[in-house]
Amino acid sequence: MNIALISFDRPDYIESVLKSLKNQTFQDFKLYWFNDGLINKYSWRRAADLVNVTKCCSLVKDYFPDSEIFLSESNIGIAENWRRAEVHMFYDLGLEECVFMEDDLELTSPYYLETLNNMFDAFRDDEEIGMFSAFGETTSVKTPGVMKNMGHLWAFGTTKKAWEKRQEVFYDDYYNFVKGTDFVFRDRDGIRNLYNKYGGKWQIADSQDGAICLASMLANQIHVSTEVNLATYIGEIGMHFNKKTYNDMGFNKTPLYSKGAIKDFTVDKKKIRKIQEKEFLK
Repeated sequence: MNIALISFDRPDYIESVLKSLKNQTFQDFKLYWFNDGLINKYSWRRAADLVNVTKCCSLVKDYFPDSEIFLSESNIGIAENWRRAEVHMFYDLGLEECVFMEDDLELTSPYYLETLNNMFDAFRDDEEIGMFSAFGETTSVKTPGVMKNMGHLWAFGTTKKAWEKRQEVFYDDYYNFVKGTDFVFRDRDGIRNLYNKYGGKWQIADSQDGAICLASMLANQIHVSTEVNLATYIGEIGMHFNKKTYNDMGFNKTPLYSKGAIKDFTVDKKKIRKIQEKEFLK
């Protein structure tokens, strides 16, 4: 297994994530760390604190000395940081599959990666399932192997083939639209006009995650997660969250499943596709 960890300047968060990776029962993985830089190369906005970025780097080296580290010389924003991670994993390294995660999802269950590895075995050849994870959001459902609509793209597995299809049908156009500008000041109306051009709903988030989900639909893929939670979202403070929204969405009381790795999966593709088409397509 190969893991691309995408982060910025939150040492407390990344240490929690690194600790949770160390505690996994499945340890046959290589970590690649992609960290954004300090000064935005397009707006000259100072986006991060040098002390925090330096501490993040030290933590990655301490926990995973054999990891590969990619520090951006300047701040390029989350969309470009994600893109360089994807390109490196799938094109530079030539990998056929990869796990992508950020610095604010703690793999609380020691069986998260083992479960994800089982998902690769189950879904890697299924062209209808483009992304999969073991984070069931705040649901209290207790059915371990049943898959649901993936609410957020956090700590998910995907294949090169599925990723390339998403780029081809839409995401390349989204990326070309937002690159070359400070992502904080992206043209939000322009992004939604682009969504509209492709049959996407105006209400879709204008972030890279929203664009990836729309691309998934246009590529005839669904994105799924287990109904139960094997992880904890810890991003109380960040680009899209504050303490109030974090608590209002129930992330402060996420129920956890801790009975071992999940091996068998049931997917109601028709039901999940209907949910996602309603959310993303006009």
